[in-house]
Amino acid sequence: MENAKENLCAAGLERLERAFSERFPDLVRTGNLREIDRELIRSGRLTESELLAMYNAAWQVPELAEEEIDIPDLPESAPLEFFNSNTCLPLEWEQNSVTLLLPDPYDLEGMVFLIRKTWECGVSPRFVKRSYLERVLTRMQNAEKERARQNDGHHQ
Repeated sequence: MENAKENLCAAGLERLERAFSERFPDLVRTGNLREIDRELIRSGRLTESELLAMYNAAWQVPELAEEEIDIPDLPESAPLEFFNSNTCLPLEWEQNSVTLLLPDPYDLEGMVFLIRKTWECGVSPRFVKRSYLERVLTRMQNAEKERARQNDGHHQ
């Protein structure tokens, strides 16, 4: 199981690097892929949607429409702060696996390791815009703060 997930990460990154090379043959690799992503978007050679499509193709997962995403309630053992600090969210959480929404694949190997060690679950990645994840995380954090404020008000 462990090798399969590590191979998933490595294979996806290899496919992504190949896709970059094919689409941008003039691209000189001067940094890591995350830096290349940012530069391609900054320069207007690639849109964020096109980049997400490349991630999804490299990891062989279907694209997600933001309006169709329904974020489940987090299990009690999975604090929002974990996901907020790692800019990710579970899309599905089953006993042995988590489908994780991520803004890019570059921390996937670390997330696979953390989630496997913390919750003994496998991880399947799905990619969405960073701005979408940040909006949802902020909304969830605000709701959590409001619940805590209301609970504090009831206990006084």
